[in-house]
Amino acid sequence: MKTKNKSSRIMAFWVIIYCFMVLPAYALPFKIEGSIGVWNHDPNGMINYQGNDVQLNTDLSLKDRNDYNLWLRIEHPIPMLPDIKIQHTPIRVNDSNSPNRPFMFGEKIFDEAINSELEMDIIDVQLYNHLPFLQTASFKGLDVTYGMTFRFLNATAFINEIKSMDSRSRGFSTPMPLLTAGFNIAPLSSFALNGEFQAMSYSGNHWYDITAKLQVSPFSEFIFMGVGYRYQDFKLDDVQDVTADQTMQGFFGEMGFRFE
Repeated sequence: MKTKNKSSRIMAFWVIIYCFMVLPAYALPFKIEGSIGVWNHDPNGMINYQGNDVQLNTDLSLKDRNDYNLWLRIEHPIPMLPDIKIQHTPIRVNDSNSPNRPFMFGEKIFDEAINSELEMDIIDVQLYNHLPFLQTASFKGLDVTYGMTFRFLNATAFINEIKSMDSRSRGFSTPMPLLTAGFNIAPLSSFALNGEFQAMSYSGNHWYDITAKLQVSPFSEFIFMGVGYRYQDFKLDDVQDVTADQTMQGFFGEMGFRFE
């Protein structure tokens, strides 16, 4: 079922791209761009649910893996009305191992061979504005944005003891607002360097999300390719009985479209 849902999302994304590609550029009164990519991320840190701190690397042997990433951005000419970017970041890591120490999760002690899985679905709705007059003064070579991201997190941790088939899991969902700022440097129409910083911190919780990316359009002004690095550092303190202090980071590649 997960594979089917993933394929459906990717197919829907490329259908949207095709629909815009068959439209003449002058038919669009706004700028629209989007991308699909693959992020190689390495999970580190801990999670605690009715027990002690369980380390993702040493206790669960969770390692780096590749997950896809989707985003879509729409910018319009209406003054003062914010532009919008929507992004979906699914994260799924799993492995099997024998713990090097006993640990407690969900009021159960695990000390034999286990299967473990950590899943997170992150959906971002970002509303942002541009620093006034900067694009015009730089002939669109420099852009600085600022705004707010509304992040919706859905997460699940699952641990199963292979011999006894006894398992524990915990899922939770929470919304969170993040301040966001970004920049785009484009000395040429076929070359751009951009970055984005999103952050929130309150009551012992924090989430920092930093992305830096190089984009090139070697074949067409409507299609771009990008490579970059994404770093996430977050701490959730007793959110629906779950405490987590983790980082996830790694390189990514993407391919997308742009019309304006």
